Amino acid sequence: MPVAELKKLLKAHPFSTVHRSLRDDLKQLVRLGWLQNISQGKYQCVLKSDWPYPPQLSHTQGSPASIILEANQARQLLTIIEDISFVQPNLEVILQSLWEQLMPDKDHQKFNLQPPLKRIFIHLDYILPPETQEQVDNYQEQIEELWRTPSSGVIQFKYEFKEDKIVRINTYPVCLHYVRRAKYLSAWGETPEGEIGWHNYRLDRIISEKLKILAWGDPQVPKLLREMRRLGELPTPEQVEEELENAWGFNFYLPRKWLLMRFPRNFADRYVEGTLRHQTFQRIADRDLSKLVKKQISEEGDRFRVLQILKNRNPQDVYYGAWVRLGDINVLMRLRDWRPNGEVILPFSLRQQMAEEARQELFYYQD
Repeated sequence: MPVAELKKLLKAHPFSTVHRSLRDDLKQLVRLGWLQNISQGKYQCVLKSDWPYPPQLSHTQGSPASIILEANQARQLLTIIEDISFVQPNLEVILQSLWEQLMPDKDHQKFNLQPPLKRIFIHLDYILPPETQEQVDNYQEQIEELWRTPSSGVIQFKYEFKEDKIVRINTYPVCLHYVRRAKYLSAWGETPEGEIGWHNYRLDRIISEKLKILAWGDPQVPKLLREMRRLGELPTPEQVEEELENAWGFNFYLPRKWLLMRFPRNFADRYVEGTLRHQTFQRIADRDLSKLVKKQISEEGDRFRVLQILKNRNPQDVYYGAWVRLGDINVLMRLRDWRPNGEVILPFSLRQQMAEEARQELFYYQD
């Protein structure tokens, strides 16, 4: 649209609100139950306890056929949500309430509403036994309740870390994740290594019966956290998301390194090409391979070593590059899944680890 035409349209106030439209909006909010009319032209909000519930399906709203169509769509959605309700503990209570509203007894009798035949199954691995799941749900509910308070706060718990080592953690909870069969808390504060910074905690490895909430004035709260709160600079979920986008790997606080992978062409075409691993995981054009290696490796000896490796491989092979979190178990698991067809060229430390694992596997199969 030309700028002159845009300015002309804007002068006409296309989105202007006049007193009549405001009055109509207020009257509509009264009809919906969100406002009450206290006198001529005066309104006030209703109490929170009197907020209206979502409207239920009514037999007067259209024909029985349209009601059944809407109910079927909602029932299909609720069935799918049931499969992932373990991620959010409160979903089970909400789902039960929605089922009761959606399918009252009179609707069953009048329209013969039957549970849909399930043909789509969602298989999400959740490795925890039921009693552990319940404890994890309790932690999650505590954290979510803390987030609903204006000042949020710091939590304290005992954590099982590396070969039954128990450490006490004081940290600021930022966000929750469901990743590779378990739930994790991303938090900023004391780490199991005794440092101050980010860490992802598996909720099932917390061994405290209940999380302890620390007031901001508690001397156990790390001094740096109190200072960040005073300056309005507490860590945010957006920071976590940004770091997750910067490199492949859930442990977003680990060092970032450039990954170079080689695949036989047939394998790459069938199992790698067209799949989404991470936004930085991209196929490298043949003409750009040497240029990228020279750009990413500053040490001349290392650069020569990589170029020699590439020279000795099949020229028809396919190469991919990505930024990864060095030492992240999720990345390691994927690289192991690609063996023996996926060769790690860089970083050298990761290449050496893959080689050592392969030698160990070969030792086991020598009998």
